[in-house]
Amino acid sequence: MAPQGPGRGRCPPHLGGQLFETACRLRGFNNFLRDMLVNQKLAHYLLDQLTAIMIHNSLILARSGIDILLLDDDVASPGQLMISPDMWREYYKPRLADAIRIAREEAPELLVFYHCDGNFTRLLPDLVEIGVNVINPVQPDCMDAAAIKQEFGDRLSLWGTVGTATLWDYGKLRQIQAEVRRRIDTLGPAGLLLAPAYDIDFTPVENLRAFADAVEEGYP
Repeated sequence: MAPQGPGRGRCPPHLGGQLFETACRLRGFNNFLRDMLVNQKLAHYLLDQLTAIMIHNSLILARSGIDILLLDDDVASPGQLMISPDMWREYYKPRLADAIRIAREEAPELLVFYHCDGNFTRLLPDLVEIGVNVINPVQPDCMDAAAIKQEFGDRLSLWGTVGTATLWDYGKLRQIQAEVRRRIDTLGPAGLLLAPAYDIDFTPVENLRAFADAVEEGYP
């Protein structure tokens, strides 16, 4: 992989996510969930191999001069985690911690961005503990961004936070503008990277313009 140059973030290659999602794609979702319960040796072996790949690729990226390392795994549904926090701590936390530690040994100033859709609030203390700096997308219908900001202060930056899927695709311009102003007032300005919290593949252009105008107005 060629160096990407400074001032950029990169994500190691993966099949949707570095560990959980890739393992589920390789084994099948139900099979891998069962592995973690009754076939732990296989689950740990597979995750060890995926972790080795993640660390190898993260080191390549760190050496290339990136500023932000992007790690991701969708381990949550809109209402709760797909696996228990204890299971996440057993299978994923130490492996992510190793990847972050080793990458930072190569690039001490490296920032770490972690993506998970849904409600992963219960993992936030652990993510902060292992060195995550930024979380994404903080979907407002799944997580309470204001409560997260209050608890974690300047230890976590929030990337996203704006809008539900329905709001982006069907909302009125004034609703989107009000949403942006509310996020700036309650979460910013420091530590807030305003962005859509959902994909905008089918969002009307007018709604995107309303978002951009509201951001510019809120950050003159």
